[in-house]
Amino acid sequence: MLSQFGTGYVGAAGAVNLDPVRAEAAVRVLAMLHRQGVMPADVWLRSGTRPQGAGDVFLAQAAPVYLGGSWQVGAFAGAARFGWAAIPNPCQLRCGGFPTVRFVAAFARSGRPELAAQLAAFLAGAQAQREWCAATMALPTRKDLVGQGLRYPVRDHDMAVFLTEVKRTPPETYADSSSAGFAVAAQSAVNQIAAVIAGRSVPAEAVRRIRDTAAGSLRQPPWPPRPPGPARQHG
Repeated sequence: MLSQFGTGYVGAAGAVNLDPVRAEAAVRVLAMLHRQGVMPADVWLRSGTRPQGAGDVFLAQAAPVYLGGSWQVGAFAGAARFGWAAIPNPCQLRCGGFPTVRFVAAFARSGRPELAAQLAAFLAGAQAQREWCAATMALPTRKDLVGQGLRYPVRDHDMAVFLTEVKRTPPETYADSSSAGFAVAAQSAVNQIAAVIAGRSVPAEAVRRIRDTAAGSLRQPPWPPRPPGPARQHG
């Protein structure tokens, strides 16, 4: 939702990129939808008499729209007992979705670096990715496959909607989601927006706290640094 309003947590330069005005506007809309009962508060707050996941609420036909990723297409294909279809994300200042991140990596030091390079090349190769995406209902990470399109064994027309959204996704969102500070900032957003929905905070204060948390996460390493020493291999 922040992306639709033209902002994000971390910019391409590695600094906090959360625009206070745009972020506050997004949080206000989200809070309004909960206040009006359009969105069930139990999903976000995980509280109340019947805490449920958003997918469960949709499958129970208690909500007409579910905002989720392509990984839900396969699950809904088997579980939904009603007609449904994937539709494009709504546009505010900009359109498209928001990327998750997958990496193929190898250890810098190993006894057989050429084998690691071959494995990484295979996993990231076009044919391997075609097969993996078809088996897992995932979206490709290769630009050539996004451009060509893929065929899926189930709900192919719905997956095509997600592929089209990839083409409309703003480029800067990839730098945001792959930033070392993204996870901390996103968790802070979950907590602060929950406080707004519960009536314990207001959008402006929530955004300020999210920005402060994002800035703090970028000043610190995402994990405790290990002391220098010889590389160890397992397996």
